[in-house]
Amino acid sequence: MADKHVPNPEPLAIPSWLWAEASHDLRQPLQALEWIAFALPAASPDELRRSADNIVKLTQMIGRMHALLAGLAALAEGSSRRSAETVTSAVALDNLSRAAIADIAELAEDRGVGISVTLPALTRTVALPGNWLQEAVTGLLLHAIQNTRGKNIAVTLHDDGRRIRLDVVFEAGEISPRLLKAAFVDVSSGKKPSGWKLGLGLGMLTHLARVLGIGITRCATGNEVHTLTLLIGGERSPG
Repeated sequence: MADKHVPNPEPLAIPSWLWAEASHDLRQPLQALEWIAFALPAASPDELRRSADNIVKLTQMIGRMHALLAGLAALAEGSSRRSAETVTSAVALDNLSRAAIADIAELAEDRGVGISVTLPALTRTVALPGNWLQEAVTGLLLHAIQNTRGKNIAVTLHDDGRRIRLDVVFEAGEISPRLLKAAFVDVSSGKKPSGWKLGLGLGMLTHLARVLGIGITRCATGNEVHTLTLLIGGERSPG
């Protein structure tokens, strides 16, 4: 019975580099879900209710993890055999950034973290899906919320004419190598069962950036101020 909950270590649909990066993060919630299920028969009514909330949370996490893996696997496969004709679309990066911020605003507020923005209107015609760009921005924001020891995260867009630079700046101490390599980042407010958010960690974002042809950098100044940066190319859109 227990084996049903253990993912295949090398599923054919997922590239080896992708599975190596994500397998640990997937295995933990699967094992936790199994442990909770075994504990249910002996639990009190209040514990049952809390366990039910945890199971809902864990299954949501697992579902989104699998969806993200499937999408990333498709991107990895597509990158190895790009056709001569590349589909492009105009993406308003200021609106995309605002959507990512709105997605995690309640969580940031629960954690007592404010988000200041400098987002001039910038639109680029890019050869990558806007929804994956938004996932990347969300991942950077969640990483900042999880690790900041300050009260503000600054998000800025800057157009240097060749690329658009999106910076996420926050105060933090030294960040462990495990968190820097994590496939997923899971942030919780701790105040309510629904107060959590799952996004792409920096390890997976590095692979995603490579597949999508965008840049991602991280720098720490004096081990206190951290800057996560997305570098996005593309043609300026008319108007």
